[in-house]
Amino acid sequence: MRKLTFLLISCLFLFSCRKGFEELNMNPNVVMDVDPDALFAYAQNRYHTDYLNGVRTEIWGLNNWMQVQASINGISSAGDEYFISGDALNNTWSLMYSDVLGNIEEAIRLTQNDPESINKLSTYRIYRAYIFHRLTDLWDDIPYSAAHNVINDENQPDFSPSYDTQRLVYEDLINELRSASAAFDPTKPNVGPEDWIYRGDVDKWKRFANSLTLRLAMRISDKAPDVALPIIQQLTNEDHFIRSNQESARFPHSSNARNPMYELENTAQGMYNPSDFLIDMFSADSDPRIARYSEFTPQSVVFGTFEYVGVPSFLLSSDIDPNALNTFTTSYVGSYFLRPDLPGNTFSYAETCFLLAEAALKGYGGTMSAAAYYDLGVRAHMDQLGIAQTDVDAYLNGPGQFNGTLEHIIQQKWKTFVYTDAIELYSEWRRTGYPVLHDAQDQPIDASRVPVRLAYPATELSLNGSNVMEVGHGINDFFTKVWWDE
Repeated sequence: MRKLTFLLISCLFLFSCRKGFEELNMNPNVVMDVDPDALFAYAQNRYHTDYLNGVRTEIWGLNNWMQVQASINGISSAGDEYFISGDALNNTWSLMYSDVLGNIEEAIRLTQNDPESINKLSTYRIYRAYIFHRLTDLWDDIPYSAAHNVINDENQPDFSPSYDTQRLVYEDLINELRSASAAFDPTKPNVGPEDWIYRGDVDKWKRFANSLTLRLAMRISDKAPDVALPIIQQLTNEDHFIRSNQESARFPHSSNARNPMYELENTAQGMYNPSDFLIDMFSADSDPRIARYSEFTPQSVVFGTFEYVGVPSFLLSSDIDPNALNTFTTSYVGSYFLRPDLPGNTFSYAETCFLLAEAALKGYGGTMSAAAYYDLGVRAHMDQLGIAQTDVDAYLNGPGQFNGTLEHIIQQKWKTFVYTDAIELYSEWRRTGYPVLHDAQDQPIDASRVPVRLAYPATELSLNGSNVMEVGHGINDFFTKVWWDE
């Protein structure tokens, strides 16, 4: 793990004073007190606007692997289908541990002994759990309990933290989310406007924590039902989840904190097209949302046929006929998702509904039927996208009507993650096997060739190699399943 860097407003604050000499050793030109809310705001901003993570890891990496997007130029040779750069791995790991968690940990340190800051502390803890959840889903065992530990009076971090198993991480994250949510006190101050996502709204943070806990519990429900099922039952009995699009956890991108997809498009550095698989997923059931995810091909607009045509995934460059497959004959990413101010998805109401639909389908709990939750999820997502109510009704009463299967629930959840949450899309495919991916010849792919994790980055091997070696897998390894996927 590389050295942690914290945003300390406009300058560094130093722990160089020795006991008894604080006043003599104090530099009047250095800010000694840091606003923990500012650290939290910086952490949120860094995570949701980082260009390299959003593009190299999510768009060029995971979206490509999951056949959401495909390169119109194909791949140079067989075996390059599931490439992801070492720089992408290094950047995403460093982003999450240093820039995001490093600042959150410092905010927690500054508030954990102050009873008046309990709401701020609880908010930081919930967001920290969200980031650690993303890390372990990508890498399996990770530095967790020892991450960001200090080793001396100067508050220097431990650069060689030990790793925890994914099971331990998951169990502790569930406990942490429950504990942090229960600790909120409506009589105490909250984070306020420094909180990009909820502006300090305590009830919304509690609802987000419960929806996130439901996601974690459902993810391990097959692997560790003894842990997951009691939690799911508690949560569904309490029924205090995200309950509307207005309560969804979304990052407010703007001209000063731009959507990474917009940045990729605006800089013309290699936006991938909608894949043939994506177009098929929306066309198969006449889903009106296709108009948000894809544009008509320029050729079809000229001739008045108005068609959506995706790019087949993993075609060899040498096999592509440029007269048949080009920017004139294929669809482009829908302009809806290329806005600089498109809100970033952290956790949606629609996902909450689909999680509850799965729980109800499996008999784990819930106050409604799986079909009712399913309908709510579809309606929520279509409403978020601005789909006309008549089109929503026609879809749910026709080709989109729930067919009573888990596959149908996951397919609908998949649609909510397209372009907005590649990590979750990838995790759900690994957990459920849905949607079933198809190749350019419309045949099911050989799933054994799809990576099921990320390899530990080179920087971590260099700086914390002994602890990585103790894990026993993940070293140049994309094919050892994470614990909940075994």
